[in-house]
Amino acid sequence: MRHRHAMIWAGCLLAIVMTGQGGLAVEPAALLPIDPVPLTEISDWVEPATEDAVMYQGFIDRINDECFVILDMCRGFAPNVVFRTRFGGPATSRAAFRPGDYVGYRFNLNHKIEEIWLETVPADLR
Repeated sequence: MRHRHAMIWAGCLLAIVMTGQGGLAVEPAALLPIDPVPLTEISDWVEPATEDAVMYQGFIDRINDECFVILDMCRGFAPNVVFRTRFGGPATSRAAFRPGDYVGYRFNLNHKIEEIWLETVPADLR
């Protein structure tokens, strides 16, 4: 153990001699004041569903018992989910939706689909 400590001290002494410090006290360079960086919070929060809420669109890849897979993500349903034939249109059943359908939807605060409807596929996606 003593041998190891002696080697560490010898290495430190050698480093001091080679850098020309020779044990002289050197004042550290003055540091510039640093302004605090504002905190940025990152989350997966989704805009709450209101009349002007963000609405999403995509193709249904698969239909599972607990969700529709849209854009490679399993999108679960709110307990009061409404399935519609079109945006603002009459309600329909979940059975009206098939894989490959292009849909519009919006989430509630718990990231669950609260409303989903059939959409016309845009020309650039056909």
